[in-house]
Amino acid sequence: MSTAALSTANIHTSDPIAGQPADHSKQRAWLIQGVNEEGQRFRPSDWAERICTLMASFEGGRLQYSSLLYPVMLNGVKCVHLDDRLQSTASGIHRQVMEFVANNQLNVVESL
Repeated sequence: MSTAALSTANIHTSDPIAGQPADHSKQRAWLIQGVNEEGQRFRPSDWAERICTLMASFEGGRLQYSSLLYPVMLNGVKCVHLDDRLQSTASGIHRQVMEFVANNQLNVVESL
């Protein structure tokens, strides 16, 4: 599956999400797709939930994902929604997520 199927532009990990200063006049968010640059689905199947637990908490005995980092499904593809504010709120977690993306060559697209 290509990123064109998701009807958004491909963003490479060397772009602003990878650690350059963000323009805070416009809040930006990203989708990390469970598809690598070659179009193959990423495994294991629960990768998105595992990444998102980095910012999750337990409330009332239930896991609650952060609004800055949470799993989503888009056109049958598991993705992680990443808000730019994560970089200033939890820079270590942001760096860990971005290293995971780079190491696994996952597609990253701007969220609408």
